[in-house]
Amino acid sequence: MKINYTRRARLAYLRFFNSRSPQLNIVLGFLVYTLAGWVLLCLPFLHTQPVGWLDNLFVATSAISTTGLAPVSVADSYNWGGELVVLLLIQAGGIGYMTLTTYYLLLTTRRITRWHENIIGAAFTMPDSIELRDFIRSAIVFTVVMELLGTVGFLISFLQADMGFWQAL
Repeated sequence: MKINYTRRARLAYLRFFNSRSPQLNIVLGFLVYTLAGWVLLCLPFLHTQPVGWLDNLFVATSAISTTGLAPVSVADSYNWGGELVVLLLIQAGGIGYMTLTTYYLLLTTRRITRWHENIIGAAFTMPDSIELRDFIRSAIVFTVVMELLGTVGFLISFLQADMGFWQAL
């Protein structure tokens, strides 16, 4: 008799998270994103100079919580790959990892489970008249448009200050 380990693992995962409150799931989600960023930042090929594990953890935590604190210079300590990891953590923290996760679910499965709605309800306080799907799409589109406008504005300013295109970008 063949045992389906993938199905068993998925059921154990669902049992674990369904038994937790939505608020605890939000905290666990931040922890998972932070630890994933920390593990990636610990990869030596993402460094231009040695960075300690505690410094990497601090940078990952600071990026996901969008505090902007860093014990090391990100530009001097990480290569473009490490900077990309930090940028993605900032994006996940700024837009909100729950918003990004929900948007991903909407794109791939076209549906959101009741469990996921409970967690989103704990993360965002919205009136019942607002459709969750519309709110998530609006939040993503608004954020992307505002970031692009800011990028273009800064790019123009930096180019006028005689920076090279790639440095200004």
